[in-house]
Amino acid sequence: TDSMKLEQIHNQVDPRKQPFRMSKALIAVCMADLGMGIGGPMRRVVEFTGANMTGVTICQHQVNRANQITSELPRYIQDRTEYLVGDYNDLPSQMKPSSYDAAYFMESLSHSEDRAIPLAQAAKIVKPGGIVAGWQWMLKPAFDYDNPRHMDLKRGMEYGGGLRNLNKPDARHE
Repeated sequence: TDSMKLEQIHNQVDPRKQPFRMSKALIAVCMADLGMGIGGPMRRVVEFTGANMTGVTICQHQVNRANQITSELPRYIQDRTEYLVGDYNDLPSQMKPSSYDAAYFMESLSHSEDRAIPLAQAAKIVKPGGIVAGWQWMLKPAFDYDNPRHMDLKRGMEYGGGLRNLNKPDARHE
C-alpha cells in the first residue's frame, strides 16, 4: 500500500535530514517535475522527502547534465530520480495517466504561450485527488504599464529569463 511505501521511504532517507523532512501525510510517493531544467528542485524534494521523482525537459543537454550531477549524489537520490526528454505540452509515453501523486511546474509555465495545454497534461498524469502545482513569474498587481522604469524592468526580466510575456495575475485567463 502507499502508506507502507511511505514508511519504507522514510526509513531510507538520509538520517541527517530527518529534522527537515516533510510529514508523512504531506509526502507524495511519486511526483513529476514538468519543465525540470537540470533537475535541481526535484533532487531537493527527493533529498528532503524521499519521494520518487520523474522530470521532463525538452533539452537532451539538460537531461545529460541532470544525470551527471545525480551520479555524484547518494544512491537513495539516484534510485528515486528519472530524467526524460520530452515536451510538457505532449508528455512522453513513459508518463502514464493517473500514475503520479503530484506534478508541478517550477517557473517553467512562464515559457508556455498557452498554459492550459501543459496544465491539462499534468492533470492527466496525476491520480484522482492528486495535486497539480505551479510557481510562476508574474508582475505585481501594482505594476504600471505606463511607467517607463517598470517597462524596462519587465523587458529585462523577460530577456534575462527567456520569458515570452510577463503578466499581472489578473491578466491570465487560461
